[in-house]
Amino acid sequence: MNPGKLDGFKPGLDLLNMGRMQDLKERMGADRMKINEKALWKCLGSEFLGTAILMFLGIGCVLKLEHEATKQLSFVGVALCWGFTVATCAQALGGVSCDINPAVTLACAVAGKIPIVKALMYVLIQCLGALAGTSLLKAITPDDVVGDWGITALAPGITPIQGFTIEVISTFILVLTVFSVNDENRTDVKGSVPLAIGLCVASLVMCSGPFTGASLNPARSLAPSIIAGHFDNHWLYWLGPITGACSASLLYTYVFRALRPDEIEKLEAEMQLKQREQEAKEAGGNPSV
Repeated sequence: MNPGKLDGFKPGLDLLNMGRMQDLKERMGADRMKINEKALWKCLGSEFLGTAILMFLGIGCVLKLEHEATKQLSFVGVALCWGFTVATCAQALGGVSCDINPAVTLACAVAGKIPIVKALMYVLIQCLGALAGTSLLKAITPDDVVGDWGITALAPGITPIQGFTIEVISTFILVLTVFSVNDENRTDVKGSVPLAIGLCVASLVMCSGPFTGASLNPARSLAPSIIAGHFDNHWLYWLGPITGACSASLLYTYVFRALRPDEIEKLEAEMQLKQREQEAKEAGGNPSV
């Protein structure tokens, strides 16, 4: 072998492939993750804790105990509990990271707001956090508990396709709300962002809960299914929310998002130029630039 030449090395082609690999790494976020390793672990810890809290409080509100002092909440109460829990987690941990929902995380990845590798790590840690929160609740709950541990299941008469569609639409609305109220370029959002998201969750639970259990969150469905050993139609509680979430993220990002200040300035400049051209055309002269 010629020591001055590497076997199989084609400068043009290999350099092109190296460039493509670098682009892929940048999209996957591998390089940035190495640089921000400490921040990444902080975010993962926040996602784990937030999802654990979500499940502990959310599943806890649907458990029914055979004690006079502990009555099961009404359906509206359960919906509000889920909504307020989401709002609490968002308020407490939103400054670090608080997707607490694999569907929301993957929607952010599709919209280019988070690297793909980081998103996959979030999904894993969210599932583990959900399982930890549900397991802790099971460990401290009295033996005379009555209930199904909050598993999401289709109501009688609801087909899997209908259930899938309900989950798609419900999560679409949720993620559309999440993206909208978190749009930093909007100047009309004056209220509480966590509360807006929480009330959206409560509304969706009231609407779709009687039909599918209102998952809206694959991790929320996974943990109780593992605890209860119930996986009937479990696929739709992953595919439905993820489909709805990614569709909403793409729609908002490319159609409904608020314009950035530089985009507004560019648009105004173009409008002014067209106006001057029109005025000059009507006057029979040349537009002043």
